[in-house]
Amino acid sequence: MNDRPHETALATTGLGELSTLTDEQLAQREAAIIRAADAKKRLTVAALTLAYPKDFQDFDGKPYLTGDGAERLCGVGIKLSEPQFTKDQVGGHWFVECLIEAEWPACGVRCCEVGTCNTGDKLWNNNSERCEINKLTEKFGGDTALASRALLGWVMKKARQNAVSRAVGGVLGIKGLRWEDIAKIGFTPEGAGAQVQYKAKKSAKKSTGALETVDVAGLLKLAVGSKVSVRSRMLGGPEFSAKSTRFTVGDIHCKATLFVRGTDPVDDAYGPGAEVFAPVVEVSEYQGKPMYWANDGIQIVEPEGETDGE
Repeated sequence: MNDRPHETALATTGLGELSTLTDEQLAQREAAIIRAADAKKRLTVAALTLAYPKDFQDFDGKPYLTGDGAERLCGVGIKLSEPQFTKDQVGGHWFVECLIEAEWPACGVRCCEVGTCNTGDKLWNNNSERCEINKLTEKFGGDTALASRALLGWVMKKARQNAVSRAVGGVLGIKGLRWEDIAKIGFTPEGAGAQVQYKAKKSAKKSTGALETVDVAGLLKLAVGSKVSVRSRMLGGPEFSAKSTRFTVGDIHCKATLFVRGTDPVDDAYGPGAEVFAPVVEVSEYQGKPMYWANDGIQIVEPEGETDGE
């Protein structure tokens, strides 16, 4: 019978050895841990200097490292394994998972992550004019079979970018950081490559400052350089181009396209008929035509009278 069960517990948890160390030995180990943590922090800050401001995107007020940015940071000696893909096709949709391991020998850390992408999401395969499957169908002269097959490569690329971002972020230890944590090294929401907001909380509608809120008819009357808030209804799903996402709002008699920088996922709620609110819309001009940029993203407006939990 063991008369000292606490000693057995210490041994099995790896604490048995620590309990035998002298104060001097503990102090030495403590100093070594502090030095190692400080070195890791300094190396991480140095690594981030390789990134461009656009390599971080603003997701609901938090910085997100893009796949391209993550690969750029690999220049500090981070090694990536060969991607391992799992592909399934269900009901005509591709579902892809990508497994990647990142290792940073200089710091002795490694991280294994999975990135995913699927065309079952309305974001990638809906009825909007410029969704990815429609662009490929047009490219292949209307051949939907070829377009569907070509879409697989695109989905695999997106899944890999997701996995690389997660794995590199893991070895660097920058997951879950806030903008204020990286502001001192030059990364801010204003310089982000894209700003993406999901379904807004009710309080978000109150953060419009002194800007006048107009409907689409009012927006179309404004001169270049004007800034307003816009509230209207979606005419269709979001449309994606190379560098921006377009939201068509208004009605069949009076409509406008609001542009948001970046092509990142948006909530399924951003569909036809949804009421949306853009806190800051700036009127600009391109080749003689007005353009409307939603600089702070676009939010879903919750129905009046709706309360949380009901």
